[in-house]
Amino acid sequence: MARSLVGILALGILATITWPVALAQTVEAVPPPALSTLPRDDRATPATESPLAATLRDVPPTMLPPPAQPPANIPGPYFRPDPLLDPAELPPLGCYATAEATLLVPHIRYWSNIRGPVTLSNGTTDTVSVPGAHLDPTVSPALLFGYRLPAGFGEFEAGYRGFSTSGSQSLPGPDGPSNVRSRLDMNMADLGYASSEFSLWPWLDMRWHIGGRFADLYADSRQTTAFAPAAAGSGVTDRHVVDRFYGFGPHFGLELAYFLHDRDLALMGRVDGSFLFG
Repeated sequence: MARSLVGILALGILATITWPVALAQTVEAVPPPALSTLPRDDRATPATESPLAATLRDVPPTMLPPPAQPPANIPGPYFRPDPLLDPAELPPLGCYATAEATLLVPHIRYWSNIRGPVTLSNGTTDTVSVPGAHLDPTVSPALLFGYRLPAGFGEFEAGYRGFSTSGSQSLPGPDGPSNVRSRLDMNMADLGYASSEFSLWPWLDMRWHIGGRFADLYADSRQTTAFAPAAAGSGVTDRHVVDRFYGFGPHFGLELAYFLHDRDLALMGRVDGSFLFG
């Protein structure tokens, strides 16, 4: 009985070893069909294929643009002339210069505020306060140099304005009638940026500017009295006061232009101001 059980187990082990070998000898490998022999619609499409890849799957490579060609709607380089932002009726681009002259009637209101103590030769102290004479009308020239950028980027500008005037008048003094001569000089230099806006109305342009301003102001007044009245009185024949100011600060302005007759003529209004510290 024991021998029969051992023989059955040996036959079972031998069958499990020989059966895969026999199966491998009977099964023949069949090669898969070539992908090119299948119809286009029968080709397998991966489940993770993107919509763009599925769309371009049937497009021949010859119809695709070259990779180096940029898209059609990308904006061009900056600081290039633009037909919409640089119309022909506007001033030309690049460097420009303007000159103008303004008729002024200057006036200093508080000459009496220019005063100060002075020690005389006899040891006494006198407070010098000289009145001011009426200043003559004068012409103030203004020069402006700038560079206008294309594509509506505005412009950079540097300008100068100044004037000089004086006046003489006979006024009463401490010792009698005296001759008073006054003078006023002003020089201003501006450096800034300006921008234009053309969208207010069809015939109205707006231009604003901002920058810095340097100013030099000089005012003086001299009072001269004849020797005889001065000798009989205070003994002073000449009095002179001087006020000088140097300042720097922000400068800003706004200009409106209403054009007539196809922009041949214009009515202009300008507001200009600055805060000077000095």
